[in-house]
Amino acid sequence: MIDNISELTEEFVEVSRRSTQPDPGPEVETLFDSHTENGCNYMMVTLTHTGTCSRQHMGLALDFSTSMSQMVHMKTKKRMLIDATKTALSQMHDDDMVTVVVYGSHAECIIEKVRIGNADTIPKIINGLYQHEYMGATNPGSALHLLKECDQTLILSDGQFNEGPLDPGVLHGIVKHSLLCGSIFPGMDMTALAEVSEGTYFNLNCNNYEDMVSLLASSLSAPPIKVSNIVLTTDKTYNLPSLRTGCSVRYVFPVLGDSVHVSYMDDNAHVVENVSQLKVTGENNSTVKRVLALQTAAKFAEEALRTGNSDLRSKSTTLYQEAGFGVMTDEDMKRVSSSNRQQFSIDPESMHCPQLCRDASLCRGSGQMLLGSLMQDLNN
Repeated sequence: MIDNISELTEEFVEVSRRSTQPDPGPEVETLFDSHTENGCNYMMVTLTHTGTCSRQHMGLALDFSTSMSQMVHMKTKKRMLIDATKTALSQMHDDDMVTVVVYGSHAECIIEKVRIGNADTIPKIINGLYQHEYMGATNPGSALHLLKECDQTLILSDGQFNEGPLDPGVLHGIVKHSLLCGSIFPGMDMTALAEVSEGTYFNLNCNNYEDMVSLLASSLSAPPIKVSNIVLTTDKTYNLPSLRTGCSVRYVFPVLGDSVHVSYMDDNAHVVENVSQLKVTGENNSTVKRVLALQTAAKFAEEALRTGNSDLRSKSTTLYQEAGFGVMTDEDMKRVSSSNRQQFSIDPESMHCPQLCRDASLCRGSGQMLLGSLMQDLNN
């Protein structure tokens, strides 16, 4: 009997106990910087997503309507777009997936869910695009129906959508993910489509090939949105742009209390809430001042375009010029304001960040214009 007990004891192996893992910390870090000017205190909140980018499936919808046959610098718009697309695709992460669709009155898939780093992927896409014919009118819904499984879609067009569903909400409802909308100048304004899908809107100019490549590359490489419905509450409620993987979002607001409530929803639909205490240093902060100027300029511009108010338009133009942005026409104002409203969600250190977003986000220099009287107008 004793021998049997001895044998059992020798065969016993202790099972390691479960231990508590260290807290990985918050997925979103929150920082505050203050700025004081003309007796007014402002605070800039910076929310940073601490995660890293994983593989994503990017959709690309290219307008092959008949208007893309227009000649620019001895090349068709179609040819210039294909050349720029080739360069932009080569800057995507090797492990990302891509689906490419061309559309006009209808849509056709050039390639579906392939790894961008495969040696045959880009040559096959470009060859298919070169050989494809023009496709008549412009029906964006036909393209989006082929891109439902993507994480994000970059949709490009040089004219007005004129076939199929045209309502931005209906178009977004087809895919239910972010739409990055590129208008091939002087194409239609797709701001509403970008806003309803929590995407972004920008302009592609065939007269500037390098700019086209930069914007296409930044869009194709844009990280997925991980944090949405960001709400900042003090005495007022402010809605912030969504936050992408590994990126930051900045927003400046007037300080009228000693605390602020921030809430957001992660991609698992969990709502996170926290209350932070605010500390005003009383110092002039050039970074906060520049972001504040861009926010103010965008708000003035949008109100001026909506109401036709020439005074607000002039104030917006001046603020943009002080920040280094040339705004000459209503189209310029609409495009730059849309970009600046979204630019706070893009990491300025990324090689894929478009120059417009990089200049605005880095906040180099403070400009010469004081914002006191303008902010008084804005607050009223």
